[in-house]
Amino acid sequence: PAVDPFQLGMCVQQDRFEAQVHYLRSRFQILTVGDAVSRLAQGQPLPQRALSITFDDGYRDNLTHALPVMQRLGVPFSVYVPTEGMAEGRPLWWDRVIAAMACSSRSQFDLADVGLSAESEVVPLGGLNADVYVELVLNRLWDLDKLRCERAVELIEQRLAAKPTPQLQASRLLPSEVLELHRQGVEIGAHSASHPNLELACEDLIRNELQTSRSELESLLQQPVSGLAYPGGRVGRSARQIASELGFAYALATDTGRNLPPYELTRLRRIGMPDAELPDFRRAVSQAMVKLTSNDQLHF
Repeated sequence: PAVDPFQLGMCVQQDRFEAQVHYLRSRFQILTVGDAVSRLAQGQPLPQRALSITFDDGYRDNLTHALPVMQRLGVPFSVYVPTEGMAEGRPLWWDRVIAAMACSSRSQFDLADVGLSAESEVVPLGGLNADVYVELVLNRLWDLDKLRCERAVELIEQRLAAKPTPQLQASRLLPSEVLELHRQGVEIGAHSASHPNLELACEDLIRNELQTSRSELESLLQQPVSGLAYPGGRVGRSARQIASELGFAYALATDTGRNLPPYELTRLRRIGMPDAELPDFRRAVSQAMVKLTSNDQLHF
C-alpha cells in the first residue's frame, strides 16, 4: 500500500509473481521477444507454446525483485526502458501525479485549474473512490499531446503542493542498473524517451522519441537495441511505420491476445499479469489467450 496507494493494477506482489512465473514455466517454452523474432527472421520455427515475459517502464524492482525470481526459476525476460530523466532517477509523469494526489493535504481540486477540463470539474482527494478519480486524471492526461501533458503535470504538482514520501517516488532504474540487467542476460528494449502518447504526436516527435531512446540505450549497452514497446501501448499508423523505417525488429503494443502467423511484428499483442492468486491468474490468462475480436482482424 505504501508504494501503490490507489491499487491501480499495475503491480504484482512478489509471492504471487513467483507463483505465476513458476506456473508459466511449467506450461510454456519461455524465451525473450528478441530471441523469438530473431528465430522467425532466420526462418526457424518457434517452440511449441512459445511465450515471452516483458516489463515496461524500467522500474528498479525489475532488478531488485524480479531478477532474483527469474534467475532462480531459470526464466529469461525483456525490459523496455524510457530514457529521459533516467540518469537523474526522475519519476515518470504518471508517478508524479499519483504521488501528488496521494500526499496532498488538500481535500479536492478543480480539473479546470490544471487544463484537464474546459469548465469547472472538482474531484475529491482521498475517500473510498479515490482510485476512480486518479484513473480519471491519468486518462485525461493521456488524451493530451506531450507538451500539454507535461504542463498539466506541473500544474497538478503546484496546485496540490504535495510532499511525496520516499516510497511513492517509484524508483526507476539508473543507467548502471540497466547495464547490470543487460550483463545478467536480460533483453533491454526501447520505450521512447519521455513516454508520450504517440497517437497524438507528429512524425518528427515520434521519430525523435524512438531514435533518442534507442541511441541512448545502445550507447549504454554498447550493442544494438532491436526491440521497442510503445509507451502506454498507444500506437497509430505513423508510429508503426516509423518504427519499421528506423529498423526496429519488432514493437510491442498492449492489445490483448496471442500472436499468430502471419505475425504483425510492428504491433505484437500482450497479456497483462494481474495481481491475483494462481487460480484467478490461470483463468485470466486462458481467457486472454482465446480472445479474438473483429478489431483483431483489422490489424493484419
